[in-house]
Amino acid sequence: MKFLNLLLILFVLSAVLIIAGCNKEKPECEKSTDCSAANKCYSARCVEGKCTANARDNCCGNRKCEASFGESTCTCAADCGDCSGPVKFNVTTSRGTKLQDAQYAVFLCENNICIVGVDQAKLRVLSLVNDLSMTGAFKAEALTTINSPFNIAKDKIKVEFSLKDLDPDVVGAITFTEMKILSSSEMMGRSFISQKLEKVGDLFSEELALTSAQSAIEEARYIDIEIFYEYVATVRGAPVTTRTSTKLRLAEKPVFVVQPR
Repeated sequence: MKFLNLLLILFVLSAVLIIAGCNKEKPECEKSTDCSAANKCYSARCVEGKCTANARDNCCGNRKCEASFGESTCTCAADCGDCSGPVKFNVTTSRGTKLQDAQYAVFLCENNICIVGVDQAKLRVLSLVNDLSMTGAFKAEALTTINSPFNIAKDKIKVEFSLKDLDPDVVGAITFTEMKILSSSEMMGRSFISQKLEKVGDLFSEELALTSAQSAIEEARYIDIEIFYEYVATVRGAPVTTRTSTKLRLAEKPVFVVQPR
C-alpha cells in the first residue's frame, strides 16, 4: 500500500513538472542576432530573452525631430513632418473666425527652410495697360506686369512707360521723377527715378519690390500706380514748367501672399 501511495505521489509530481514545463514561455531570443530592427535608425538587442529596440541619434527615421542635428520638415519629413500643402489661416466672417486653407499660399522648401510660397500651377502673369495723358502736353501708355498671386517675399512689379504723342508746344522731354505703388491708403512701394521721354516711341521701365501690411496670408487688392513727372511747355509765348502726378488704377486685383507673422 505504501508503495502504491509513493507511485501516486511520484505520478502527481511528474504531471505537475510536465504542466509547468509546457506553460513556461519560450524566450523571444537567445542572442541579439535573433532580433531585427525596424529600420536603420534602430539597433536591436536580446535582453533576458526579449528583443529591445534602441533609437540611434542623428538618424532620419528615429521618430525624433532633432533640430540640433539639422533635421527639419525640409530635411527629414519622416521625423519632423512634411513641408507641403496649403497654408491654413484665420478668416473673419459674419459667424465669427474660422480656419481655412489658402487658395494660393503653400508650404515649400527653399534652402532647406520651410517657407510660405505660391502654388506655381495657379500662377498668372497679368499684363495691364493704362493710358497716361496730359491735355496740351503728351499721351503715354503704362504697361504693368505683375504676378498673381504675387509673392511679397521675392516678386517685383514692372511698369513700362512709352510715349505715344507729344504736343508741339512741349519744350524738351517729359521727365519722370517718382513712382509709388498704392493700395488704398497704404504705400506698398516707392522709387525715385530720373527718366525722360523725348520723342514718340521712347520708353523706359521700372521694377519695384513691394511690401504689404495685410493681416491675411493671401488677399486680393486693388492697386494704383502714381507717377510724378514734369515738363516745360510754351504758354502764350513763354515757357511754363508743370510739375504734377497722375494716379492709374489696375483693372484687375492681384492676389498678394505674405509670410505668416
